[in-house]
Amino acid sequence: MITYDMQERGKSSKYEYLYQCIREDIRAGRLVASERLPSKRVLAHHLSVSISTVEQAYNLLVSEGYLSVRPGSGFFVCTRRSNDIHESQRRSEPVPTQLPKRYAINFKENHCAMRLFPAEIWSHLMRRTLTERTPELYQTVPYNGLLSLRRAIASYLYEFRGISTSPDNIVIGAGTEYLYSKLLQLFGPKSVIAIGESGSRKLVDLSHSMSIAWCYVPIDDEGLRIDRLSQSPANIVHVSPANHFPTGIVMSESRRKQLLEWLHGIARRYVIEDDYDSELRYSGRALPPLVTQDDTGGVVYLNTFSKNAHPFNSHFIYGSANSVNGPVSCTTKLLFMLCLKL
Repeated sequence: MITYDMQERGKSSKYEYLYQCIREDIRAGRLVASERLPSKRVLAHHLSVSISTVEQAYNLLVSEGYLSVRPGSGFFVCTRRSNDIHESQRRSEPVPTQLPKRYAINFKENHCAMRLFPAEIWSHLMRRTLTERTPELYQTVPYNGLLSLRRAIASYLYEFRGISTSPDNIVIGAGTEYLYSKLLQLFGPKSVIAIGESGSRKLVDLSHSMSIAWCYVPIDDEGLRIDRLSQSPANIVHVSPANHFPTGIVMSESRRKQLLEWLHGIARRYVIEDDYDSELRYSGRALPPLVTQDDTGGVVYLNTFSKNAHPFNSHFIYGSANSVNGPVSCTTKLLFMLCLKL
């Protein structure tokens, strides 16, 4: 006869406690499959509880698949499901762990060294933001990101990249994939997007998941082959003129001119300029972004904080009203945006 001390139920009701005890015994294997449980009347008398208490507990166990009812025979333990593993058994089983490989130089992750990140400064900014109880911290985030941060980004783009833009044309998002997915939605399923061969496979996979076609275009020492781009069916091209990933090729000035000529050749063509780490250079200054040389609004400019504010995976896009206009929303944490704009 199963026995439980009903005085140990604490704040739980009697039927809930009885249900939990029987369920635990089934999960632990103390009550085995096809074992018959005492009748409601017998168990109620044994535990000094009402028959309705046992009935409620049994019915709950039946509804969750722990017990089955056989008319005229009573309640029986069901065959244990594969996912009904006792919690203590879960904890006792060793969890296989795979330590990440360590490399002298990691060319894959494309991350800055964590030891260079000013963690103390960032902690100070977070404490300051929380201590000052900034009103913006308790407000709904605008769909395109915090206005004060978008203003700071607009100022930064003008000072360091020569891009003159309004904060209204900037959208902040948590990661490249999020912003690309929104751009692909805006461009529509009939678009064909070109990317330099050996480019990011992640973006290709994202487009395939949205049923949007991609095509690869050869590159050479000067960057993307514009003659081959012109022969392709693409109406949108993704480029990183300042640093093609993963080759590091910088697009030549003549090739940039050809790309802009391709852009202006036919209506509804677009260039996605991924300027992901243009701030990081060994010497000299980077060439001006393509977006500064286009006055038609056909260049969508993408940049990131993850290279100069690592490890925060937050990106932003800038485009004219006719290129970035649609169902977008900000997914970057508000606290992060408030700290970053400082």
